[in-house]
Amino acid sequence: MPRIRAIQADEAAPAVRAAMDRDVARQGYVGQNLGVQGHTPTIWEGARALDAGITNAGGISPQLRRLMNVRVASIVGCPF
Repeated sequence: MPRIRAIQADEAAPAVRAAMDRDVARQGYVGQNLGVQGHTPTIWEGARALDAGITNAGGISPQLRRLMNVRVASIVGCPF
């Protein structure tokens, strides 16, 4: 559980709110990262840009990327 309270949809900036709506439509809930990073939309947008840059560079295969995400989550104690 994060130490920072997740932002609620009615508090979110329009772009964050749209992303929250997409999360709910796709998976039935808002992801923790978006809920926490939504407090500061510029940080959320920067994290999205960094993720897109890494993904679009093509240096890491999608399969390896998924494995890396699972490994990092286990190191930091994120149960997903």
